[in-house]
Amino acid sequence: MVPAIAVAAFFLLLNTSPLNAAVMNSVGAHIRATAIAVEIFIIHLLGDVPSPTMMGWVADHKSLQAAFILPVIAMAISAAILFYGMRFAPALRLEGDATESHLPSGASS
Repeated sequence: MVPAIAVAAFFLLLNTSPLNAAVMNSVGAHIRATAIAVEIFIIHLLGDVPSPTMMGWVADHKSLQAAFILPVIAMAISAAILFYGMRFAPALRLEGDATESHLPSGASS
């Protein structure tokens, strides 16, 4: 049971780092800490707050096995929102992609 819980926790939190990176790349440096704080607040507000009540309600009216489908549904909705939001993410500016080229004149990349 413990290995299954570890694998589930790994996949449950797999999107946290890319989401944090997307938030940090989407806002200016002066509000990055606030943006991450708001992100964490929203994650807890939408996940940790309603989940015990919702899972308890479903477990009482159906079964505990049916209640454990709710996190899967929540993850699917979250993934759909994140993939949709990916379309609106600002383009990353990598070093060397600026208008100035670091290549000698006449060289091609």
